[in-house]
Amino acid sequence: MLKSDSLIPDEQKHNFAWTLLCISLLLIIGSIIYSNTLHSPFVFDDDVFILNDKNIRMTELTVESLADAAFKGRPRHRLLPNISFAVNYYLGQYQEFGYHILNIIIHLLTGVLLFLFIKATLKTETWRTGKPDYPLIVPFFAAMIWLVHPVNTQAVTYICQRMTSLVAMFYILSILFYVYGRIYLRSGLSLGLNPGLRANPHHYTKAFLLFSGCFLSGVCAVASKENAGVLPLFIILYEWFFFQDLKPVRTNKKLFLIICGLILFGIITILYLGENPVDRILRSYSYRDFTLPQRVLTEFRVVIYYISLFLFSFPKRMNLEHDYPLSLSLMDQGTTILSLVAITTLICFAICFAKKNRLMAFCTIWFFGNLLIESSVIGIEIIFEHRTYLPFMMVSLLFTLIISRHIKARWMGIGILCATTAIFAMWTFQRNVTWQNGIIFFTDCVIKSPNKFRPHNNLGVALYDANQFQSAIDHYKKALQVDPGSRYAEDTIFNIGSAELKSNNVQKAIPYFFRVLQLDPNHDQALNNLGNAFIHLKQYNKAIHYFSKVLEIDNQHVEAHTNIGVALTHLNRIDEAIDHYKTALELYPFHAETHNNLGVLLIHKNRLTQARHHFNKALQLNPDYMSAKNNLEKLMMIKKNKRGTSNAQHRMVN
Repeated sequence: MLKSDSLIPDEQKHNFAWTLLCISLLLIIGSIIYSNTLHSPFVFDDDVFILNDKNIRMTELTVESLADAAFKGRPRHRLLPNISFAVNYYLGQYQEFGYHILNIIIHLLTGVLLFLFIKATLKTETWRTGKPDYPLIVPFFAAMIWLVHPVNTQAVTYICQRMTSLVAMFYILSILFYVYGRIYLRSGLSLGLNPGLRANPHHYTKAFLLFSGCFLSGVCAVASKENAGVLPLFIILYEWFFFQDLKPVRTNKKLFLIICGLILFGIITILYLGENPVDRILRSYSYRDFTLPQRVLTEFRVVIYYISLFLFSFPKRMNLEHDYPLSLSLMDQGTTILSLVAITTLICFAICFAKKNRLMAFCTIWFFGNLLIESSVIGIEIIFEHRTYLPFMMVSLLFTLIISRHIKARWMGIGILCATTAIFAMWTFQRNVTWQNGIIFFTDCVIKSPNKFRPHNNLGVALYDANQFQSAIDHYKKALQVDPGSRYAEDTIFNIGSAELKSNNVQKAIPYFFRVLQLDPNHDQALNNLGNAFIHLKQYNKAIHYFSKVLEIDNQHVEAHTNIGVALTHLNRIDEAIDHYKTALELYPFHAETHNNLGVLLIHKNRLTQARHHFNKALQLNPDYMSAKNNLEKLMMIKKNKRGTSNAQHRMVN
């Protein structure tokens, strides 16, 4: 039972200036340590969820475009991240700067919300116990240590993991609204608060608005990522810990609320897993190289590893692609059984000592509970650091509480917290340096996981993007050597062919594309690059054959429309080429070379005004595009002399 006569935070009794200073420091320091990430490249799954997802290429800010991004973007069930990527694209296409700015803003806002949530929780605990207030440095350092923690770089600097930071922001906002709403219900009888307090109708109105905010934020969390599914359970848990004093549930009203929360959790589970969750979970292992029992056993060790990362997260331990050995039995790997015992002990401690150590118990349960979805039975990757983003929030509070309670000399405790913040901030800044360059980043992955397929393949992609084609081929082949049966082998074979094609080794490239088509006859990129290869060999009809196959599979394939335009031009089929160039620009109006090529053909058709428009557009997109400059100058001469045509060279899109 709450012991205070007043639960409403009275801003006149609190030093608003100190709170504002804490928030300002969080924003300033957080901005500084991520300031070196603004031009870090797209990496790894950024290709799948951003660069290659045509559904987020929003050129007009309309409800229809936003709906397409939300419901057709990848992955389909993460609506809000997909919308945010579409907005980024609308504002700056594929300029990394805008994507990173939004990621950092989300992270900073989440840090501020965490500070406010911990501050409110500590105040609620003070009212419950009647003990003196916790000093403001406790919520400040808890939020600051989390904000600057190096392990969070994977959720902030890795662009597509905005999904992780976005769900955490709405998750903590939802619980914060709930806490404030419960505080404003201090004068009501409906949820078991002190019946001696006089009712205030305005507080009911505020509580209703806050609970509405809780619900809407929860919906946004679920629309961001599936691990928000445990949110209803944690709201119930928070209510039981801090407002019901861990008392047994005896009233029908309380039982009803718990049942509602569980039903909501069940609905979320069904929406994500489908009507048959067991079947969906089992099917998630169909393309994995581990089984369900192996994953569950391995996750015991992974969770302990996550705990170690909280304290020892220097850059040498950070890795996007951990090569984590599987546990085949409880006795395997030596530490599997020990990890299970350690986790069980920590959970039992939290349950048994919850009455005496309310905050520490809640922090412990928060950590394990928020890892439940991603570190249990669902057949996703074994380990990723970004999965600790939400669970580590309360671990930061737990760490801060231990220091503040057990270091008697206050100056020493503050010194330890300041030193921890400084060390974590330094490690974060250093880790972010690695993210600044794709070659450096994936070289780091290869050094740390040399016997894993994907680091070599991804380093090959980074080298390919840097026009280091032979080095890229070497790493692609190394990836196939490490794991020739990988489910990614098809893409790597395609990558080798693409690198050979870029190196003008056309005859070497073609067999690789045919190998890909043997594995997947509808591999549109392999078909597209076969067409490119035959353009190199001046076999234009063959090229058109393969580009046409691509368009049968996907009639909105921009590169195929552009490339078939090149082939048709060489066959002097100008009208058809113009139609394909126009279609390509309707789908993607930001390609300078397509504008230039279309301009050349329009000169052939004596449509000089339209040609000038496309040359100008090409130069607007790429001011240093010499071919477009030369063609524009020739066009001016044509207009002046009323004769001649441009001999601009067509360039193929690969």
